[in-house]
Amino acid sequence: MAKKQIAARLSGDDYQARFFWYMAAQLLFVDSNVERVSIEFDEATHVDDVAVFYKQPNKSDWGIQPEVDFFQVKYHVDQRDSYTVDNMIDASFINSPSKSLLQHFFEAYNDLRRTYSRFTLNLVSNWIWRGDDHLATSIRDGGTLPDKLFTAAEKTQFGRIRKRWVEHLHTDDETFQDFGQKLQFSLNYFGNGALNSALSDRLVRAGLRPLDSYAIISPYDDLARKFIQKGRTVFDKDSLLAECKRERLAQSNPIPRSEKTIGIRSFVRFAENIGIETDSFVCVADQFDGRHARYESSWMQAASTINEFIESNLQELNQVEHKILLDCHSSLALLAGYLITSRVPVYPAGPRPKQELYKPTIQKIVQESDLWKVQLVPVKDGAPYLAVVVSVTHQADHQVLEYIGQSRDDVCNLLILEPPTGTGQSSVVDANHALAMSHSLIQIVRRYQNNHQRTLLFISAPNFMSYFIGQQCHALGNLTLFEYDFDSPQKRTYSETITIPL
Repeated sequence: MAKKQIAARLSGDDYQARFFWYMAAQLLFVDSNVERVSIEFDEATHVDDVAVFYKQPNKSDWGIQPEVDFFQVKYHVDQRDSYTVDNMIDASFINSPSKSLLQHFFEAYNDLRRTYSRFTLNLVSNWIWRGDDHLATSIRDGGTLPDKLFTAAEKTQFGRIRKRWVEHLHTDDETFQDFGQKLQFSLNYFGNGALNSALSDRLVRAGLRPLDSYAIISPYDDLARKFIQKGRTVFDKDSLLAECKRERLAQSNPIPRSEKTIGIRSFVRFAENIGIETDSFVCVADQFDGRHARYESSWMQAASTINEFIESNLQELNQVEHKILLDCHSSLALLAGYLITSRVPVYPAGPRPKQELYKPTIQKIVQESDLWKVQLVPVKDGAPYLAVVVSVTHQADHQVLEYIGQSRDDVCNLLILEPPTGTGQSSVVDANHALAMSHSLIQIVRRYQNNHQRTLLFISAPNFMSYFIGQQCHALGNLTLFEYDFDSPQKRTYSETITIPL
């Protein structure tokens, strides 16, 4: 038993050390907005494992940048348990004699707000929220608590959870809301294997040696422990680089971005550092709970904000080639293409983690008759609209037909488009293929439109493909876009998002 306990503790130490390096490597990135990073930051009791301090924004990030993120890192060698509403207020869950995990975070909040105004309190763990827990299906993208927890009536499920947590903390609703909005739950964030892979990528980008996957001992783990033992726990770019050179971990200059980059973010998870990865970006994640609109006006507000962002950058985008990161809903990726158009040299990046640039090299598009398998399904005679479902990554026609049958009476025909090779991640070969498919798609839809009728567009495709489709969509006239509710706690269905033109 003692051996198992020692092994578990050492595994936890390694996990913390590598998470520290995962955050600290950002100091060495070109144009980094990270000012300093600390391991075992004594000022932040209970959230002292890692602290990341940011520079004052010197460029518009179209979002709110905290002064500092504080992290409590908990690694578990097995998956025997998970986080729940009850476990957060149960002291025994963390083997504490008196105080729960939520109370620890609340103590940290009360201490830190005397010094900082804009900060986050982060729980990082390889454990997950238990699937049947009421908060599990409501935690927002980025790990923040849902607004309903703070606003719901007392007799609702969320109201009862709020009441229990407020009473457990012996506080009031106003203080609890300020505290709760600073909490972020990065659960199921990285297992050891995924963390090692992500860390190696960051180390290389920072000009440091990657992890040796065949070595039992890592110099990064040992160095992090030595930092703590010697009390050298706060690092800026220069001091960290000096340590890495002394330990012969620096092997090259940091890798600069090879192209100017902008970004659109409506999902925070895994895009937390988009500010470092781009020259300018717009964040509309505040309008969404995960994939769901927070307010009736959220889609329109998000679209308007993105339109303003693109218009403000359009002169530079026209002059210099850019890459665009699309950490966002499919509808917003399509909107970005629609607003930027194919005349502007802005090319989309593929999905994370590789973010491959999709830059077509073909000069002239040749229409290929075999790029799409086409099927027309009659729905309702005399109805005004044409619906189009584009199935690239997933087969979506059955869900769209079900949605139309249950929720719409304005669809005359459903046009189903699918690659001849079938759906899947490999159904789009490269940028040239994606661009040719987009051109062909527009021509096919136009053939089935009746007097430029409004078209309802359902797309299941990578965001770079949606971007290319958006660039060609001006030829289709009036469009209404839809999103599939992948993470809906209720029965999965579609939601109407934005209309084009705006």
